[in-house]
Amino acid sequence: MTMLLVEALLVLVLFILFAYLVALFLEFVRLHRGGVPFVPSTTAILRAVIDANVLPHDGLILDLGCGDGKALRMLAHAGYKGPLVGYERAFYPWLHSKLWGILDRSPVIVRREDFSHAPLEEARGVYVFLLASVLSKLAPTLSLRLAPGTVVVSAEFPIADWTPVQVLTAPGVTAREAKVFVYVVSGSRGSFQDVG
Repeated sequence: MTMLLVEALLVLVLFILFAYLVALFLEFVRLHRGGVPFVPSTTAILRAVIDANVLPHDGLILDLGCGDGKALRMLAHAGYKGPLVGYERAFYPWLHSKLWGILDRSPVIVRREDFSHAPLEEARGVYVFLLASVLSKLAPTLSLRLAPGTVVVSAEFPIADWTPVQVLTAPGVTAREAKVFVYVVSGSRGSFQDVG
């Protein structure tokens, strides 16, 4: 009986390893076809955002292109009530987010879909760590759909033509002292507060 259990566990481990390798292969294919690479925010940047207390503690916070959900899990552990919802369309990082969610029993929700489906109108806060080219395409959508008072935090890359209300610094992926840009939607959709 014990030998049968060991064999079953070995088969399960081999199946999981095979599935993981297939997911990794699919990620390489996606990148080869021009997809954006999965690079998580540094813990230092996320800690700077939490310490600066720039995102609202209550209400929907979205992470667009959330990767493995690290930013949302850190917010959850810091006491942010949320809901905390991420959008990630790449399979490999999404799979990581699900595994991390199981391991730390996080209340974070990560949806495997394009963030164009995100309920931006309901968000009180938005976190992004996206390349400048992606941000330039996303900015008009954010401008049109975010409600007044919504906080947008962009790690390491500014959003073109937007004026931040605050700029944080922390060790990042792209620089030793990377910048984190904090924006707040002002009185009407599509306008942002200037630095005061």
